[in-house]
Amino acid sequence: MYEIYVETCGQNTENQVNPATFGKLVRLVFPDLGTWRLGTRGSARYHYDGICIKKSSFFYAQYCYLIGEKRYHSVKIIHR
Repeated sequence: MYEIYVETCGQNTENQVNPATFGKLVRLVFPDLGTWRLGTRGSARYHYDGICIKKSSFFYAQYCYLIGEKRYHSVKIIHR
């Protein structure tokens, strides 16, 4: 979610908040949302349980693009 937020802010030349502030705002808007942390302190990433981007939303296509880019860049290419 944060990556889409940052991308959208950049496209609209808006200032963005840092990841910690973004997380606090998400918790304010969605108080019943579950969260869990992956990784150790200092390098942890937080994931939200119970929230998703609607397929009918403009942001859904952008989300799919970002996920596709991550998968593309994470694949090791072996040349033979």
